[in-house]
Amino acid sequence: MTPNNDCQDRRDTIAVLVLGELDNPAVDEIKKHMDTCRDCRALYQALTEEEEVVRSAFKAVNDRSKAIQDNLIAQFDIGSRVNEDTSGALPESEKHVLSEVEGTQQAHTERSKWRILMRSRISQLAAAAVIIIAAFLIIYLLGGSMDGSNVVWADVLEQIRTFRPYVFRETIKYDGKPSDTKRFMRLSLSRRREIRSDGSIWVFDMSEKPLRRLTLYPDKKQAQEMTITDMEPAKDPDLLRIIGKLQDGAEEELGIKQINGRTVKGFHCPGKLNDFTIWADVETQLPVYVKVRQDGLKRTVIGEDFEFDVDFDLSLFSTTAPEGYSVEKVEKKGYTSIVSIQQMIERSTFETYVLSKKPSWTRNVQIVEVSDPVRSDSDVARVYYLIALADDGRHLVIAQSNTISMMLGQKIKQCQLMYTSANGLKVWSGGPLKWHSQMLLERAEHIIIDPPSEDRVGYAIESPDDTFSIIAVNGPINDEELHSMVESLVPAKEYPKD
Repeated sequence: MTPNNDCQDRRDTIAVLVLGELDNPAVDEIKKHMDTCRDCRALYQALTEEEEVVRSAFKAVNDRSKAIQDNLIAQFDIGSRVNEDTSGALPESEKHVLSEVEGTQQAHTERSKWRILMRSRISQLAAAAVIIIAAFLIIYLLGGSMDGSNVVWADVLEQIRTFRPYVFRETIKYDGKPSDTKRFMRLSLSRRREIRSDGSIWVFDMSEKPLRRLTLYPDKKQAQEMTITDMEPAKDPDLLRIIGKLQDGAEEELGIKQINGRTVKGFHCPGKLNDFTIWADVETQLPVYVKVRQDGLKRTVIGEDFEFDVDFDLSLFSTTAPEGYSVEKVEKKGYTSIVSIQQMIERSTFETYVLSKKPSWTRNVQIVEVSDPVRSDSDVARVYYLIALADDGRHLVIAQSNTISMMLGQKIKQCQLMYTSANGLKVWSGGPLKWHSQMLLERAEHIIIDPPSEDRVGYAIESPDDTFSIIAVNGPINDEELHSMVESLVPAKEYPKD
């Protein structure tokens, strides 16, 4: 049996897996196969997305159907009775024609014809009414309305959380600096193409290892093909993906208005770190305009000109340079180098912290800059790790980045506030932080060598300006050790220079 036939035979199994009806031994077997088979993995993703769409649609119908159905049926019954009461009546034009031939066989024939025509017409109108009512029922049940007043935030979240290929324009403006605009084309959560304000084109593919990035400079006919050898497949940071993580119930409705000829309804979702304003099309419940204000980062992000369910030419997402370009091939690793405090200050736009003294249980602290060159060359893709090795294996890792700060700002409600230091830093524990501590220790494993231990601990640190960082310790620490470490954290820009 060839590999293709083998995969063909697995399609039914993958479908049963998506429906949640596959037994455990078979689940393990098919998942092991998908780990190494790109085609089956793609089929599983496509079927999963389709299943989510179907489930969402049926959920909307089930949640809203009965009262609306009863109301529409009652109205239709009234309309039917009116039609029955008047079905024998003839229009004035018919009466005039028949009056001229009253009492003849022709009159009888003509009257019969008119009655047949009238009944046929009434039947057509009734059928049309049923179709119209059915159409309005479907629109109403699935969240639409003529004026958009019944569109709710939950409807918009449902649509945003279902990925579909799309394009949009994103503008980022840091306070006091010129704005920068890019045109994004997203084929999937792992593949994108962007056209930047300087005319360059960047294509990213994170769908499989090795990760790849193509950079084109059309005016010079130059290209760079970059391969990242040490990073695993991942999903791309995405504006809508971040919005999709918001919760239902915390929004403020902003009413109805027109944007570029489309009727939209607005929602405001305030937050400490990210303040979201979303205007969604009342027919599709998909975003038309998005604004995110990030006071901690001193910037505003705007998304507009959205177009969804785009049938892309797949060649646009190739990471191989087109013919006629001179090509530079680059191979590199995602993890970069050890940097100084001054370099960290100069390269980051967010507030970074350093330890003014090393923790009592560790050796000296070093700063490691980690960049993700496939996702972007921007500050958003740059992470700074403070790493201190410990003789007893309780190695320390503190991670700081824009992405981490935004992520924790959304998840901090799952944690518990356990301590506030004299310098205004809040220490959070619990929730997903133990899992995050494992992630940090794994990311730093090329330096600390030891794998994450079972008794590792994780904390989130919230600064007075509402930014967040993560702390991971590869073993337990007592309150005195934790408090002393947090008290020694100071803004990097305030750290005394040598």
